[in-house]
Amino acid sequence: MPDSLLGDLPSPALPRPARARPDVSGAPVRASFSIEPRESDGAQRSAAAARFAQEARAEAIDAGLARQYMSDALRRHVLGFLLASTMAAMSWPYARAEAVLLWLGLVFAGTAVRRPLARHFLDVVDHGGPLAREAFLRRLLPYYAVMGLVWGASVFLFAQRSEGIREFACWAVLAALVYGAAYRLALLPTLWMAFLSTFFLCVLCYFAYAAITRTDDRFGAMGFIPLCIAQFWFLRRLSTDVRRIQSALYGAQYDLACKSEEALAAVVAKNKFLAAATHDMRQPVIAMGLYAEFLEAEPDSYDELAPKIGRAAQVVNRLFDSLFDLSAFDAGQVRLTVAPVSVASVIRALQEEYEPLAQARGLTLRVRVRDAVLQTDEVRLKRMIGNVVSNAIKYTRPGGKVLLAVRPAGDRVRVEVWDQGIGIPAAQIEKVFQEFFRADGGSQLAPDGLGIGLALVARLADALRARVSIDSVEGRGTRVSLTLRDVEAEPSRRVQLSAASG
Repeated sequence: MPDSLLGDLPSPALPRPARARPDVSGAPVRASFSIEPRESDGAQRSAAAARFAQEARAEAIDAGLARQYMSDALRRHVLGFLLASTMAAMSWPYARAEAVLLWLGLVFAGTAVRRPLARHFLDVVDHGGPLAREAFLRRLLPYYAVMGLVWGASVFLFAQRSEGIREFACWAVLAALVYGAAYRLALLPTLWMAFLSTFFLCVLCYFAYAAITRTDDRFGAMGFIPLCIAQFWFLRRLSTDVRRIQSALYGAQYDLACKSEEALAAVVAKNKFLAAATHDMRQPVIAMGLYAEFLEAEPDSYDELAPKIGRAAQVVNRLFDSLFDLSAFDAGQVRLTVAPVSVASVIRALQEEYEPLAQARGLTLRVRVRDAVLQTDEVRLKRMIGNVVSNAIKYTRPGGKVLLAVRPAGDRVRVEVWDQGIGIPAAQIEKVFQEFFRADGGSQLAPDGLGIGLALVARLADALRARVSIDSVEGRGTRVSLTLRDVEAEPSRRVQLSAASG
């Protein structure tokens, strides 16, 4: 990548952002990974997360309701056979035998089919997700519409044919079936509408036919029509209430399960975090103990051991500071102090801080900067860039070079840190932002490293709405890019770039 900012570094030593190299034997593999910034002040990202959570909750509720209905359907076929047999027995003396047998056969066939359909749903469809479930329920609509017609046609067998007691009993059986079906099908509104609408349509057709053909009691038959409409409306309201109650129950169960999973994940993460922190803390603490014992036994070795004890104490202090910072970010207790910040002044301060460290390790730290003014938090911006520079220095072998460059990127500012270090294996690059993770070979070059620096960079970038990307070639070097922008995303405020060159 030809760039005047990078002219001081030999091109073979650094990964270039060209096309990815083919993965052939012996050829270095370029690995890339990035963390996108949050949208504006986080409102859009929070809204998207809330929408996703609501959709997942609604999906869980719908799946639970469908599963409950199908599970109950496996146990209701005996009741269906019993109700149909009772209706046929009471209608037998008054209706034509072939009509009763045809009706009874249709009911038995429909009831028998429902059981394997429910079993198929529970065994196969339920595991296929929402699309498979919706498609399956759509295929069931004709079946439930036909069953509604069949049960609705039963009024033609007994109404105004049988004696008063028998007709009342038949109406009672039919009412028990309709109310039971409405209650159960309330869990699946599309199937409820298919069954109940066709059932009441068939009953209304019968009373309309009776009002036309029975001149002796025409008004009595017509009086049942508004009664049927009122019953349909009442069952609709009842089913709506049932579904609302059941949905609330499944929603509460889903929320409880989510909270339990979150609590368990938090406990697991906390245990891993504490285990890693304890592991990293043991070495300097044990070293301080050994140095103190040796110093007690050999007081004359003070000049040699005191600096070692001090370095070990610094490692422990840095670890505690980093842990406190991580905890503050994760707990949402970080408050930014936003003000106009000159990026060039931040970079120069970092140069003064890290150039002696680079020289002490036999490295060359070069800085190339074009000034820019951002609305951001200066302290945390410096901390974020400083952690990246510190990592580059730690993991570059003596004699290597580190470049810290700043340049405009449209209405934003791009900060890049290039090093000639050990690089990051492609299989591990996605883990570099995890707490206490250290890539292969890192312990040899930086034995005092904690594996927390880039984890803090990720949290700082999220707070400052910066994009972080890493390109690395194992054994050749790494480039970390930070794309910065105003923390306060006001339309009138943009990054102001000047032509000043450092």
